[in-house]
Amino acid sequence: MGQYYRALIIKEKTLRKTNKYGVMDSPNCVAISMNPFDYNNTYKLMEWSYIGNEFLDTVLSQLKRPLHDKRKRLLAFVGDYSEFEEHVTIPDELNDYRYEIRDAHDAIWNRYGEKAMREKSLERTLDLCRDERKWYAIDRTGNEYVKLFDLPNALKDWDGKINPVGILCATSNGMGGGDYYGVNADMAGRWAFHDIVITYNEPSSDYKEIKPDFKEE
Repeated sequence: MGQYYRALIIKEKTLRKTNKYGVMDSPNCVAISMNPFDYNNTYKLMEWSYIGNEFLDTVLSQLKRPLHDKRKRLLAFVGDYSEFEEHVTIPDELNDYRYEIRDAHDAIWNRYGEKAMREKSLERTLDLCRDERKWYAIDRTGNEYVKLFDLPNALKDWDGKINPVGILCATSNGMGGGDYYGVNADMAGRWAFHDIVITYNEPSSDYKEIKPDFKEE
């Protein structure tokens, strides 16, 4: 059977502060779920992981902001076969967000009897096929970035190039049909639940460029 995906963004509403006792505030976050079907797509990962896709562009539109905006926006594409303990790795610097991530992960597909998250139909303000600016996808958690304007490989079934962000942020790739099984499939999920920024400002030397070169075989 095929694995279905929904987008999950955990958005930090306010920056955390340290109180007079030196203790950091608890995270103040809101979780947003987005359904590919609301954006003229079906649910499988490789049905929408290409440049110019309406669903993926709309998800990335929610992550557009200056690199100096320190409020986190954690992105993952959560498969319906995804199990938190098995498929999600929380980096040490995001450990304080672990419970927010776990609860949102388990709620997005109504796991364990929890109430399903409310899905949001949001505006698309980014069109990577037509925008002439040079957009970057930046992982502030892992200090990496991808040039979205310089991608090498076309999909088999569409006249477009693979957008690596969907694959990099997928939680349980390889569990079902429609997942990504091509070149560098071991990089799938590398950015899942990381703090992602979409910007046309070139990142500093603090960030390392990666070139996933995803290509279906």
